[in-house]
Amino acid sequence: MKNTVLIVEDAESTCKALNTMLTLNNYQVVGMAADGVQAVELYKRLKPDLVLMDIAMPKKHGIDAIREIRDFDPEARFIAVTALYSAKKKKEALDAGASMVVVKPFDVADLINAMESVLE
Repeated sequence: MKNTVLIVEDAESTCKALNTMLTLNNYQVVGMAADGVQAVELYKRLKPDLVLMDIAMPKKHGIDAIREIRDFDPEARFIAVTALYSAKKKKEALDAGASMVVVKPFDVADLINAMESVLE
């Protein structure tokens, strides 16, 4: 059975590219959200195996969405994805419950390896 993934990304082009990349690598994308509010709603409904969570988004910050989802489901698994990398943001994301932080632009193989590691 394919692992299910929720993509949370406010840039539509990045969201579409991730969807294509994950589908080609045998993952099932069960939902796509453009902000943290949608992410929480979709997670509660879909309960995916993994969430790729953008950090800087409108309506609700990715780190706040991670915390809210973790309160709902302590077993939820996340990879935080950000273009605005700093050691402080990385620590915040990890402290909130992300397993890893991947910096945009990322190499497809690196992201897939990170996902496989988190899903083990």
